[in-house]
Amino acid sequence: MHEANRMRRVLTRALALLFTVLAFLFSSGTVEGVERGASRLLPPEPVRGAAPEHGREHAPSLRRYVHRCVRRMLRPRFRRFASAIATTILQESRRFSFDPLLILAVIEQESRFHPAARGTSGELGLMQLKPSTARWLSRKFSFTWKGRRSLLDPSINIRFGTAYLALLRERFESRTQLYLAAYNSGVSAILRAISARELPQAYVAGVMSRYYRHSAGLSLART
Repeated sequence: MHEANRMRRVLTRALALLFTVLAFLFSSGTVEGVERGASRLLPPEPVRGAAPEHGREHAPSLRRYVHRCVRRMLRPRFRRFASAIATTILQESRRFSFDPLLILAVIEQESRFHPAARGTSGELGLMQLKPSTARWLSRKFSFTWKGRRSLLDPSINIRFGTAYLALLRERFESRTQLYLAAYNSGVSAILRAISARELPQAYVAGVMSRYYRHSAGLSLART
């Protein structure tokens, strides 16, 4: 049993590394190159209201995987929130037609699943949102907003972060590389990068690596 689990972990990491390397090989560092590389690797994004690829948000194996990953990645003192966090990831992914594994990857990249994480520019919580962005989102989506400490509530943070990611997806016409980069760097910075025909790659590569690691992990969990 222990040997089988070890082999699963090794294979999962190998697959994630393979996809990340392929992404860089397919890309040239330009907007077109990065987009071309990503399009060969990332599954097409579903339109709002459509089920993610393979209906995975409904699959019991996906729900179990998300719950197990959240519990494993949370620090011990936050594990009492694991069930609520996993449930919110699944609910908000379904609401905004995202693959839950992508939201897992973004959270892992942003905060390493630390609900009380604080960024250098005032970002807070699991998905590292600025209070000003959250306040704007609360008006746009009629979300309840009780000030910056709301972002330290994991469920609220995920709800706002997923909504923001959905707006960026719409703004950049579902071009995954662009809206992920904009989540990290801001819309204005990515528009300038597009004008310069260069895109920052490190953040997106990190999310992609985690996404494919989770995708491989889910596939192995089903075998």
